[in-house]
Amino acid sequence: MATDFDEYSKSLIEKSKRFLEKAAEANNSLERQTYLHSALVHAFFFLESQVNSIADDFLYSPDLSVLDQSVLLEKNFAVKNGEFVLTSQKFLPVTERVEFIARRFGRKRVDKQQQWWQDLKKGQRLRNSIVHPRERVELGPAAVQSSIRAVLAAVNFLYQAVYKQDFPHFSLDLKSIYEF
Repeated sequence: MATDFDEYSKSLIEKSKRFLEKAAEANNSLERQTYLHSALVHAFFFLESQVNSIADDFLYSPDLSVLDQSVLLEKNFAVKNGEFVLTSQKFLPVTERVEFIARRFGRKRVDKQQQWWQDLKKGQRLRNSIVHPRERVELGPAAVQSSIRAVLAAVNFLYQAVYKQDFPHFSLDLKSIYEF
């Protein structure tokens, strides 16, 4: 049964794909770049939401250590009163969390030679370059397309590793169901 969060997460990837479609219809460079930027960041919003959702499925497993919980919840840990406790927020790259979840709960390692992984890392660098700008960044449709496909492949990899099934929307590729 789909939850509100599942629907929200699905909307993120659908928005990403629709922004990519809108970029192809754009009348000028500014409009095209706006849509491409939106497509790229929404794809990574979707990846983060999926990683968080999968992490939540395992958060209360009885065999989790504080270190495991630290990665799943993106929290630091410390020793207080002689035991490990979770403390403040820490941010981990989403790719590290993908690797951790696949290894810890699916017993699978990411093959970093796979094209989807290399495209995911490129997409992550592109996303970082527009979220934390230090210079003007021109995105191309092909780079954004490969980034979105890599995000979908990463989520599919996690589903296969952890749930032993494909991500339900993986086969939809880049065609959006939205019309805005």
